[in-house]
Amino acid sequence: MDNRIVEIPTGRVEILPSGIFIFRVRKGLYMEPKYALPMLERVSQLANHQKIPMLMDIRHMKGASKESIADFKNNSERSPVRLLKGAAVLINSGISRVLGNIMLGIRKPLFPAKLFTKEEDALEWLEQFL
Repeated sequence: MDNRIVEIPTGRVEILPSGIFIFRVRKGLYMEPKYALPMLERVSQLANHQKIPMLMDIRHMKGASKESIADFKNNSERSPVRLLKGAAVLINSGISRVLGNIMLGIRKPLFPAKLFTKEEDALEWLEQFL
């Protein structure tokens, strides 16, 4: 079975045959609240509102507002962040490393999360959540 690919305004979502979702941010995107929650809501729709493991590739993200980072920490019952069983954040050096650390460090995540520099390692780690 091939990967299913869905283009969204903030990037691209790949659904692997294994059930792992990969969100690849659009190059140069500055994440703002108007993007963060709609992106998560769209992923939730694609997952039929079931909990999923997801790799977030933020290597090409330009930056993120404090408000949009807070959206990823929202623990309300209706928050689309609750759809994540586990999240691997794919980073490189520079701004994506800073953003990744901020996303994971504001307060304890609602789900297991870890930073990676190699996609293969991130996908292997996510397999435990299938």
